[in-house]
Amino acid sequence: MRALVLTAPLLALAAILLPADGAESSYKLSPNDIVTATVNLGPEDRWIEITLKDAAGKNFKSHIQVGGVYKDGKMAFSATSRCRDLGFSPDCLLHHDFHGDFDHLPKGEQRLLLQLRPGKLAVWRPENPVSVAKVPAPEGSDLVVISGVSQPATFTQGGDAAMDPEEPSTPPPVEPNA
Repeated sequence: MRALVLTAPLLALAAILLPADGAESSYKLSPNDIVTATVNLGPEDRWIEITLKDAAGKNFKSHIQVGGVYKDGKMAFSATSRCRDLGFSPDCLLHHDFHGDFDHLPKGEQRLLLQLRPGKLAVWRPENPVSVAKVPAPEGSDLVVISGVSQPATFTQGGDAAMDPEEPSTPPPVEPNA
């Protein structure tokens, strides 16, 4: 008899790759503009999923999943890229994963700031603009989709800039062996 062992990283990755029930909201980002996404977390909502797509709604291989906040105020998130939709592939890259205990996002209104930077999507909470999640943004990817929540998100132009240092808060991925 074989046992399947599911670790927290695999569970987080599965949650990102599998379609979520509930609302899905999208917004077309302009390069370098900051957009505030407001999400109302319901009683059953556990995290906020952010997917980057191209204008045709394809090429959705970059994901950020925001799950909460660590005791030091940093955002608890998972970030992946190059994953096939609805499945794990050997080319899937995990850039950053949840580590240690964190407090889940409180129910009710949550705000995330989004910015399409050259070659990457950056996401941060206004409460801690130093803790920034980043994933690669393939050429032509400018449509951000928020899902994993029971109510639609709203988007407004503007927001406070991130104060992340030059070194990325999401380390570069380790390339799979050729």
